[in-house]
Amino acid sequence: PLVVALGRALRDHLGPLPPVVEVPTGSGETILALSWAYPGTRLVAVTHLDEHTDHHDGMPLWDVVRSRFEVRRADTGHTVQLCANLHT
Repeated sequence: PLVVALGRALRDHLGPLPPVVEVPTGSGETILALSWAYPGTRLVAVTHLDEHTDHHDGMPLWDVVRSRFEVRRADTGHTVQLCANLHT
């Protein structure tokens, strides 16, 4: 799939990542791609940084993002959900 290919390309470009990374997240494709490319890295989705990362409940991947990652709103600092399957 395209998102897996995106993850591979990001991994090739970015190299190693620290144990925890905050990822600007809008629709969710990038953080999902990174999660497949970096299974040992704890990724935190950060929304509401700008118009590209504003969240809307109707986004098709939102349920997947919310079920797999901690989600923080940049404009309030509010943590939307802490998930049991986070890499610690």
